[in-house]
Formats: sequence, C-alpha cells, structure tokens
Amino acid sequence: NYMGYGLNCLGMFTDGQKRRMLAAINGATRIAPIADTANATLTGTNDGYTAAPCIPTPEILAFDRFVCQGGSITFSEESYGGPITSYSWSFPGGTPSTSTQSSPTITYNTGGNYDVVLRVSNSSGTDSIVLSNYVHVTDSKSRYSAFKYVEGFENSSSFANDWVVINEQVTAGDPEWQRATFASKNGSASLWINNLSGSYVSGKDKVISPTLKMTDVLNPSIVFDVAYRRRTSTSNDKLNLLYSVDCGATWTIILSTTPAFFAYDNNSQTNNFFPTQGNQWRTVTIPSQFIPALVKNSDAVKFMIELEHGDGNNMYLDDFRINGQTVGIDEERSLEENLTVYPNP
Repeated sequence: NYMGYGLNCLGMFTDGQKRRMLAAINGATRIAPIADTANATLTGTNDGYTAAPCIPTPEILAFDRFVCQGGSITFSEESYGGPITSYSWSFPGGTPSTSTQSSPTITYNTGGNYDVVLRVSNSSGTDSIVLSNYVHVTDSKSRYSAFKYVEGFENSSSFANDWVVINEQVTAGDPEWQRATFASKNGSASLWINNLSGSYVSGKDKVISPTLKMTDVLNPSIVFDVAYRRRTSTSNDKLNLLYSVDCGATWTIILSTTPAFFAYDNNSQTNNFFPTQGNQWRTVTIPSQFIPALVKNSDAVKFMIELEHGDGNNMYLDDFRINGQTVGIDEERSLEENLTVYPNP
C-alpha cells in the first residue's frame, strides 16, 4: 500500500502506516535485515549515500570537416551523461596524432580522408566514438581542369575517389546520395537519393565535387541534369548549388531553387519515382554571368549540390559538367522567375 489517507498527501505514508510496517518487518526474522544498516548501504538507501557518476557518452555534432593540405582544424565535442574527467583523442594523419585536451587543434600535412576517435572517461568507466573518413584534406591545387569536365557517375571507383557524400540525417542508415544503375539521363548510371523514405524536413544531403581549375575555361557555365517529382502538392524540397575556394572549409551559395523550377511536371506521386523517359529530366544551367568572379578566377574550386528535404519524392542527378560557353536553361525556363541566384548582380 503506497498511499496515505490524508487529503493533501496522497503519495505519502501516514505515521501509523510507517509504524505498522516497521513493526511487521522487525517481527519477522527473515525480512528484518531489509531495514538494517548493512542492507541500506548495499542498496544505496542509507543516509548520506552518494551515487557513482554515470559513464559519459561521447558526442561530436559537427558534420564532416574540410581543410587545405597544411591547414589546421580545431575540434570540439558535445558529450553528455556523467561528468568527464579525461579526454583521449586520436587523429590518424594529423599532427599531433593524439591529444588529451577537450578542444585540440590539429594540423594535416598530407591529403586524404581521415578518421577521428574520441574517448571520454570518469571514475565509472570509458566510452568512445569513431567518425570514419571525417576529415577531408585537399591539396590547394586543382585535381582536374574544368575545361570540358564531365562527371556522369558511370564509374563507381572515380565517384568514390573524387566525390564526397555528406549525410546530415539524424538517424544512422538514413538515405543519402549514391550511384543508381537503374536510371540515367545518359549512359547507364546517375546519382539518386531515396527522398521518399526516411528523410526529415529541412534536413540536408550533400555531394561535393573534386577540386576544379576554373581558370582553364572562358565564360564557364555550370550544367547538370535533374529528375524529380513531388510527393504531394505541397512538397517544397530545395536544390542548392554552392562553391568553396578554400578546400571546403567554407561554402557560398550560387543557386537555390524549388520544385517549380526542377520538377519535371506539376503532378505528385506517393510511391517511389523512377525516371524512365528522357522528358522526365530537367537541365539546370548556371550561365556565366551568374557565376561569381571569385569562382571564374580560381585555380581550385569545389562545388556542392545540396538537397534540402521538403517532403518530396526521389531525386536524381546526372552529367555534372562545366561548359565553355553560356547555355540557356532547358524548356526555356527563366532563371529570374524560378530560382534565386546569389549574388544578384
């Protein structure tokens, strides 16, 4: 019986109930030890008892980190749970390669993709987290000339080696950009993301190009093909294009557009969308006059294609390319009417 009979203390024992229970316990030799000092100490119910701290749980909330070869990154953590008395970081490929600081600064002198390991401890124990291929170190020089550059995602090895996929979903295993060998504008492959399943609204999925030498191209335009259909009439996914001239450390937006521009029709589809016809693809072109001079004059530019989820259907990308001349937008769609370009000259 865990209820008193007082009007204002329905969760408390009355004094009479307490005396009756103690009498019953003390009168039975088999259960009397329940209330003795030794048992109270063992069960943590004795006066003055202090519980052992919980083991801390390591957490790093920042997404993938990018740096130029020879540059440095300052790492931070957002661990939770019990109090932390010691940190142990491991940075393969970095200098120093280990640290016991809470927020260490690490220098990366050699290009490549590197793991980061964080261990946090207190008197109750240790827990750890491993972030695979978390740090992306790029040579400040371009990997490829932008002149006639085309990536059709036909070769799985070149995609894996040259492009970086970042999944900003909250649950491990959520859909992310990956090669699709069942749909393409040209050839036999493209990129796709299962936008219909498991993607949360406003979450972002990104795919990043290798470093390109834009100064090799006169009056460059950026072109890629998109296949997409709404899930409902209110689907509001955004397709963004960004650039970086500092190896991916910072990003600036060039283009932001909505389904009114890139959806192949105005209808919706509640089951998985798979493009099966050429007219289900839209060609997106960023003419030279909308590309910042900083991009045109750079020897090392990365581009990011970003899907900002808005409760839509699947999306496909194909034939990302740099053309040497200005090309109009497919279907005579107006940039000014259907998308937002930054900066707006």
